[in-house]
Amino acid sequence: MRAAIDGLLAKHHGAKDILNPEKLLETQQLWQRLTAESQTISVTTLPAAPVNPPALDSPMTQATVERMSGSVKYFYCSTKVFKTYAAEGLTDPRMSFQDFAATAFFQRELDSVKQRGAEWKRVKEERTKRKSAGPQPSRPRCRFCHMPLKQGSGPHVHTYFPGVAGKYVYCPSRVLSLYKPQGMQKEMSWREFQQSAFYEAEKQRWTVEKGK
Repeated sequence: MRAAIDGLLAKHHGAKDILNPEKLLETQQLWQRLTAESQTISVTTLPAAPVNPPALDSPMTQATVERMSGSVKYFYCSTKVFKTYAAEGLTDPRMSFQDFAATAFFQRELDSVKQRGAEWKRVKEERTKRKSAGPQPSRPRCRFCHMPLKQGSGPHVHTYFPGVAGKYVYCPSRVLSLYKPQGMQKEMSWREFQQSAFYEAEKQRWTVEKGK
């Protein structure tokens, strides 16, 4: 559309009679051809329903709209409104918003928009609640002592035995239960365990378990 108008302006660029009635009529005819089949869409702000709404037979002026409290974002489409209310008496598929606001259908459209807005707000709040109340992913726990396996903190040590593939998680409680019959008297730190007589035995046991 802009390219067509720019072309018309370029065609008559510099002509002294660009504003004469003949050229003005030509421009108006071009505009009518370009917009004959277009869909009228405008963005406006619909007011909330007033406590004492004005009479429907009086025109909806800008001052009346401004006196109403609250606002709702609304995309007015004359085609959509016509399809909605044509069966009930709306006859103009290209009605301006100002004219539509003066009809008996305006308040119904306003109530419908407010209802859809409230429903969307309710759905959004429910989604937020479900998301916040949903189960949080839990950390893996030691199958022996049931404490969280936190890498870098806690009693467990994520390590490996030299020459043995795979990560080894050292659990002091489990190792004590395994080697207490052999003489282990207390839970040891990983460094203490490495220097104890039970280190090689645990390495062998882990090698056999990994090979199963």
